[in-house]
Amino acid sequence: MYLGIGNHEFLNFGNTAANGDHYDHSTSAYNDRINRYKNYAKQLADIEFAKNGSAPYFDLWLDGLHFVFLASESIPIEDGGKSYISNEQLAWLDETLAKDRSGKPIFVFVHQALVNTVAGSHTTPGNNNVHGYMGILAGDDYAKYQDPSYGDYGTRCLLQEMPIRNILKKYPEVSFFSGHGHWWFDSPYTMVKGNEDLPITMFNTSSAGYLWQDYNKAGGEHLDGSQGYYVRVYEDRTEYFGRNFDSNTWASSAQFVIYNHVHDYQEVKTETEHYKECSCGDIIDRADHVIVDGYCECGYHVCEFVKDFDATTHFEQCVCGEKQNVDTHTLIDGDCVCGYHEHIYVNGYDEDSHYKECSCGDIINDTLHDLVDGECDCGYVDPSYVPPTGDGDEGGEITPPPSGDGEGGSNDGEVDTDIEQEPSTDNNAPSNAITCVMAVNGNGLIDLTLILSAMILAFVVIKTSRRKSDEKA
Repeated sequence: MYLGIGNHEFLNFGNTAANGDHYDHSTSAYNDRINRYKNYAKQLADIEFAKNGSAPYFDLWLDGLHFVFLASESIPIEDGGKSYISNEQLAWLDETLAKDRSGKPIFVFVHQALVNTVAGSHTTPGNNNVHGYMGILAGDDYAKYQDPSYGDYGTRCLLQEMPIRNILKKYPEVSFFSGHGHWWFDSPYTMVKGNEDLPITMFNTSSAGYLWQDYNKAGGEHLDGSQGYYVRVYEDRTEYFGRNFDSNTWASSAQFVIYNHVHDYQEVKTETEHYKECSCGDIIDRADHVIVDGYCECGYHVCEFVKDFDATTHFEQCVCGEKQNVDTHTLIDGDCVCGYHEHIYVNGYDEDSHYKECSCGDIINDTLHDLVDGECDCGYVDPSYVPPTGDGDEGGEITPPPSGDGEGGSNDGEVDTDIEQEPSTDNNAPSNAITCVMAVNGNGLIDLTLILSAMILAFVVIKTSRRKSDEKA
């Protein structure tokens, strides 16, 4: 059996003060009461109290399950009956809960309930305490919230509990057991499932001594009885069974099933570190970034920007695609100060191809010439082109016509072969009166001008010869 400390360990039996305070607040009385409790608790179980045995709070593991017992370290005069938990115990609680993030329930026990949670902890509509002086004074600064300037009673109680609430909210797997009020299981709020502000599950444990009923009635009513819980833990759920110990029956109003928390870790990357975080707030695998070539193995990237441009803007861009300092080009004579150049192409050609060329030297649409009769549509003319001859016999020779004396040829006209010809005064002149020369032009056609001239000349000579013959006759 494992015992947790309650408010009765601080009672000043038989010596209630004039103001009704029946607690002994002296240091010596506190030490006597604490030592008595610890000695008795260690007789019942092998307990290792925190702080090398000097503290009244402890934790233990049973069959892979974690149990944490908090303890009031005094009964403050300002709020007699409330539990006081020091900054040191709060730090120990946070460190201890962090040891187990398996998702299985962690059972935390404290005598007094958190205010406005389970049965017996609620304030009245006027925000006064109802019964049993519920609440926890968490941390060493709780006393300042006694000042009414911080709000009504319920608000001040909540402010006093914020240090422990902020710790518990990080561990939604916590099942939080408290008693003190003795409210029986039939009371409202015997079990309270938490919310985003406090996602733990809280249980009113009633009492093994006497019970209290008539919820929200300051006087209340005592009721004989003894109640508590049996708890069964499975892989995926935990079952809580309220039990009437005096009658050996199950308390039907206190039967609960809570499914165990399953961590849903998501990767988180900041500018300096990476880790995995669960929706419950648990964090694992925390490590600083190690950047190599702009990247950490976790995928985090540190941008390294270089200057670049496109057709409309210039900017600084990282290899990941992120841009900064984006600005529109300002062009002067086709050039921007960033180095961007707007191409203006003109037609051009060489002996092999035609293309479009910019003044910067960029060439597009480079295409080989398609020559027809030595010319391309682009305007290029092949200087080495030689056209073919007219008769289609390129490279053949043209045969000159026969001489006028009729030798070596035949006469097509009716020319008198007995015509007397004037002797030539030129000793070098040929015997024939006429010599015809035919030429071939570039298109392979006989030069008609030369032919016609030769014909006219021959006709004049023939006519003259005949006239002279007639005169002789």
